[in-house]
Amino acid sequence: MRSKPAALVLTALAAATPALASFHLMKVKEVFPGTASSPDAQYVMIQSFAAGQNFLGSHKIHVYDAAGTEVAGSPFTFPGTVANGPNQMEVIVATPEAASLFDITADLPMTAVLPLTGGMVCYEAIDCVAWGSYHGSATLPSPTGTPFNAPVGLVQGQAMQRRLDICMGMTTLEACDDTNDSANDFVFATPAPKNDAGTAGTLPPSTCGNHVVEGLESCDDGNTSDGDGCSAICRWEPTGAAPAALVLDDSASAPPANDGILEPGESAKISPSWQNLGTSDLPLTGTAAAFAGPSGATYTIGDASASYGTVAAGATASCATGADCYSVSVSAPAVRPAPHWDATLTEVLSDTAFHVWTVHVGGSFPDVPDTLNFYAFIENLFHNGVTGGCAGGNYCPGNSVTRAQMAVFLLKAEHGATFVPPACQGTFPDVACPSLFADWIEQLATEGITSGCGGGNYCPDSSVTRRQMAVFLLKAHLTSAYTPPPAVGIFGDVPVSDNFAPWIEDLYNRQITGGCQASPLLYCPDNPNTRGQMAVFLVKTFGLVLYGP
Repeated sequence: MRSKPAALVLTALAAATPALASFHLMKVKEVFPGTASSPDAQYVMIQSFAAGQNFLGSHKIHVYDAAGTEVAGSPFTFPGTVANGPNQMEVIVATPEAASLFDITADLPMTAVLPLTGGMVCYEAIDCVAWGSYHGSATLPSPTGTPFNAPVGLVQGQAMQRRLDICMGMTTLEACDDTNDSANDFVFATPAPKNDAGTAGTLPPSTCGNHVVEGLESCDDGNTSDGDGCSAICRWEPTGAAPAALVLDDSASAPPANDGILEPGESAKISPSWQNLGTSDLPLTGTAAAFAGPSGATYTIGDASASYGTVAAGATASCATGADCYSVSVSAPAVRPAPHWDATLTEVLSDTAFHVWTVHVGGSFPDVPDTLNFYAFIENLFHNGVTGGCAGGNYCPGNSVTRAQMAVFLLKAEHGATFVPPACQGTFPDVACPSLFADWIEQLATEGITSGCGGGNYCPDSSVTRRQMAVFLLKAHLTSAYTPPPAVGIFGDVPVSDNFAPWIEDLYNRQITGGCQASPLLYCPDNPNTRGQMAVFLVKTFGLVLYGP
């Protein structure tokens, strides 16, 4: 016999169940961001996984941006109960443009506020889904996990649709179909709008290959071929564009600067370039979906849109051509977030391609002010991992470069920051093996870049002269077999009879050096090569890039 207290508990639960079941057992089913030809034709659809969930009065659909801030115009509030409440009922919240496009009556109107590249939609605090570059709370108001299709986000003409095959029935929504991870729970699908009356929308007609972007198409290049940037079903192929270059302009920053490097406290224009890899013209725009970096600083996007115009097949275009590029800024914290401080700008293109651009933040060394003529080259060298500085967080730009240090500089510039030479064998009697520079020095000899300083020695502590540097640079870059053309007498202090003259003049002809004095033109071949000068030599010789793909 059931006890009285137990019976009372069961009675109380039974009484509470209808109230709980009246609107709680619902999930976000589909998010549609509009089409290329009808960008405002947006909708959000929710679905029940139990009967009797139609008591929606005063309940809301919320839309948030990538940072987790509710967008203007949101929320959208149901005025009352919807008519039908069977299990698996679907309710559509749609813009007038979406209702017209799909010929469907919306259960609740909304405005076109869905942020394409990053955002979140919530049905109350009951269920939320996130996409793209969303970086607000992953647990509030409801867990979203990894955003869907990060960092690109929603794609016009395609619906972000909940999977129904995660558990139990393959075609019915169950509570366990929600794993609280948007990336796992959703897929791209053909939109399937349906309202509470059970009426399904009609997909808009289109003809791929007629040069008219219509229906659910995102492009139409006049053919139905894949591989040309616009697919056989008239959707952008994200492999149609490739990142080519990045230019930073800080000339309009406050305080004013013009060194082409983003410093703490500055704002700058960011100008990417993209190459059209397809065989058809590519109209291209971009969105700065996110700008972030190590904690301790504030990263701000001032202008989040860019336009590249129509890029011809095989051509490369910069947003600077049309003067419509991104702008960003970074704060100047009291403590630098990292010695090597890089931020990242995530750009999403209109063809759904994306790229994460690395944006180096300057001011890396306290003894290298941005007014120093070597400043940009030293930042470049540091960013590329060729040097970590000298001591105490400094770079020591005026110090002479020793032959031991030069070995490391050359090999890292030649092979990359991660290069590690093989263990030393004891080639030079004046270079102890093992020792700090021994591996690097012997690798330099193995590659034929040096044979030492004479008498079988290497002279690791001797300073490298500017004349010696010319040979070292060209042999490291062009291999030990390289022979420069004969000298003609370019520098007043380097006669053609000088054994180093061909190497020095070759360096000048390659625009790696302009000498040490312009009038009369001198090279100062016997001067020691400083660490500041070394940065210029290495960056120019090996084509090191501070900002780029």
